Amino acid sequence: ASSLRSTGWRVAGSRQMWSCSTSAIGAGRSRSQDMPYLSTCVETGEGTASSLKPEWEELASKVKGFVKIAYWDTEKSGSAPGILGQIQGTPTIKLIRPKRKAKTNKQKDVVDYNMERKADDMSSFALDLMPSFVERVNGPEDFTKVKNKAKKFGLPMMLVFANDRRILNEMKFLSTEFRRRVLIAQIPFSKKENKNLFFEYGVRGQALIAVPPSETVEGEQGDLEDSNQRPKEFVYDGKWSLHRLQSFFAEHALATEVKPKPTEKAKAEEKGEKEQSEKKDRVKTEL
Repeated sequence: ASSLRSTGWRVAGSRQMWSCSTSAIGAGRSRSQDMPYLSTCVETGEGTASSLKPEWEELASKVKGFVKIAYWDTEKSGSAPGILGQIQGTPTIKLIRPKRKAKTNKQKDVVDYNMERKADDMSSFALDLMPSFVERVNGPEDFTKVKNKAKKFGLPMMLVFANDRRILNEMKFLSTEFRRRVLIAQIPFSKKENKNLFFEYGVRGQALIAVPPSETVEGEQGDLEDSNQRPKEFVYDGKWSLHRLQSFFAEHALATEVKPKPTEKAKAEEKGEKEQSEKKDRVKTEL
């Protein structure tokens, strides 16, 4: 198999490892394909699976909700899926995550893990490499760019006011889960250039504010920056848990992903491909 849609995977759970279907990893409607996966290839015949299992189970509890943990038994299930690349001995551990600059989350990067097979080390590796589409704000100029981007694509904004620059794992996850449905911007108080933004929004300490998309459309009222009206804002006042934050995002995010308008170059390429296809069809008809 060339993707994660392969039978034979096993997923680390709270107490056991169980066989999972093709939809459990990288497929299905649940957007599970958006989550990174830390996978390992093992051989039960050598006792590798049993020796790694305690660390694997502890790891699963440490990264629950953020990273899926799975393993592939090369003895029972045969050759590993092609997406994992070359396997040179077991256990081989790799992180599979959505590509940062890809148009969709279906395209993946695969990163080798070369540290100790300990739960703490593996969890740090997996969480640090979680994909993040959070915009960093380091002053008024950055904030203007974020607002313009949100207006351009008609996206609501999630403004994360934080004490420092460290991006929370919850926000990394939500930026992937709601990619192209909401624009997340982190505004750290540790950057002195951001202090006026805290004052402007009446924020002290950590806060999350949802800002609905502006009705201003690019080209209707000139420069995107020439809008002084601030839309109604919604302040999150719940517990900072992944489940509750996810519900807040779902309430204020767009129902569907926005699609960037094709560039002139892309349009020309599409037109050329269409003409070539029509030409081939005509040749077949004449023959």
